[in-house]
Amino acid sequence: MVLWDLVRRHGVPHAVAHVDYGLRGSASTGDRELVTQLAAERGIRLHIGRPEGLPPGAANLQHRAREWRRGFLEELLAEGRYGLVALGHHADDQLESVLAGLVRGGGPRALAAMRPWRPPYLRPLLGYSRAQILGYAEEHDVAYREDESNLGDAYLRNRLRHHVIPALLRSRPGARTAALHSATDLAEALDFAEGQARSLLRSAESDRLPHRYVKAQLAGVPGLGFLLHAALLPLGAGRTQISGAVALLETADAANSPNRRAAPVGSHFAAVVDAEYFWVEDTREVEPFERSVAITEGCDEVLESLAGRLRVQVLPTDCGERPGPQGEHAFVVPCRAGQRITWRTALRGDRLGNGPGRHTRVRSVLAQARRAPISRGRASVVLLDERVAWVSGLRTEARRAAGDGGAELLCRLSYEADPRFAGVVPLVDR
Repeated sequence: MVLWDLVRRHGVPHAVAHVDYGLRGSASTGDRELVTQLAAERGIRLHIGRPEGLPPGAANLQHRAREWRRGFLEELLAEGRYGLVALGHHADDQLESVLAGLVRGGGPRALAAMRPWRPPYLRPLLGYSRAQILGYAEEHDVAYREDESNLGDAYLRNRLRHHVIPALLRSRPGARTAALHSATDLAEALDFAEGQARSLLRSAESDRLPHRYVKAQLAGVPGLGFLLHAALLPLGAGRTQISGAVALLETADAANSPNRRAAPVGSHFAAVVDAEYFWVEDTREVEPFERSVAITEGCDEVLESLAGRLRVQVLPTDCGERPGPQGEHAFVVPCRAGQRITWRTALRGDRLGNGPGRHTRVRSVLAQARRAPISRGRASVVLLDERVAWVSGLRTEARRAAGDGGAELLCRLSYEADPRFAGVVPLVDR
């Protein structure tokens, strides 16, 4: 409320946003009614958000509430009527954030805590203590309400506020200001270091495979842990997961193993290494797709989907091409005019022809190709009529082609993958 009063007194055009979580019964209602009354008296536009699915006692309640509030505010910004969001955090909040980040093991970013200005968020009161702000409210008769959830010891921040910080300030009166300065210095150092990390990742990125980073250029780099911290933290990775990704990269380098190995990062990502590269994959399921084309002499069609592009070229049998794989990104299958090529997402029950009367599950083929389990749900297959002829992007053995023995033509399939379908996540310039 003090921030609102200051903005109003200085004549800054503004609107007010209030989130009513509905977690404190009549107290929540009272907060909303006060804000609504003042906005009406002052002729100020008011936006009220009411989240659903946040019952008292829910797991990670504070985190979920913060995430909902952030989304609500950013939706208002997206409408284009406002240029920034001003928040009322103060110096005591900053000290609590620094201490909470320290005891939780949140890493450098958590210790840097809140920025006075990090677009689109402005915190003009961050340099003032809670006591100073309450003094202003009393002097200028600013109405405000105390959040009663701040009075108990249910949350870590409350315990720090009520017990740890008072003792700290008694023994070190300048601790609040020192924490502010240290957080600012660390934030500036992080900006510089993260810029260096981005440069290193760019230099290590493969020319052939987008968003994959050459393992040999990363392993053994001084400060590898911080490099990955800067790259993976925005994906929701915690300290333990980032340490796991570092260990994965270093262990794989020592073993020089060709096997793909993975470690979880955040709620739906995974860090992956193989013999050459390090990258991050999105493990969420994707929407299925299906594209098809009829085989005719001279056919040359390009099918496009979220998986990338598949070029279908029909060739005469005397063209010199041989059935089977042509590297990892092309495959030649015998066919006849009138048959149909269908390209779609791989299904759990798909089987690849493996000679007369013999078939191999596509999932098994992916496993044999050392595809990590997290990426097998994002494979695509090419069917000749109803039979799977090729797993896109795999060097499938020629005997596994599902072509017809009485073929008159050859069909050359050339696959250009979209790395986003494979779930490969860019770690630079996201």
